[in-house]
Amino acid sequence: MSFSYKEYKKQGKEKSKKRTMLIDVTEFIRRFAIHILERGLVRIRHYGFLCNASKKDTIPLLKLALCLSYIFAIYYI
Repeated sequence: MSFSYKEYKKQGKEKSKKRTMLIDVTEFIRRFAIHILERGLVRIRHYGFLCNASKKDTIPLLKLALCLSYIFAIYYI
């Protein structure tokens, strides 16, 4: 079985290239099945403080909160 994919690794001044891979059908199904979640599970990379929409705002706030909790732990405990 062959399929095309985009290779994102930049090599020097080259941009990403579209490539074709030839693999066995069972290997293709195995690779595809890795990305299927069980019933009831949700992909979490699109939610919470790591979502792209709010990452620029929330990451600095989380770093500040961690720093403050560390300082609190040193001086008050």
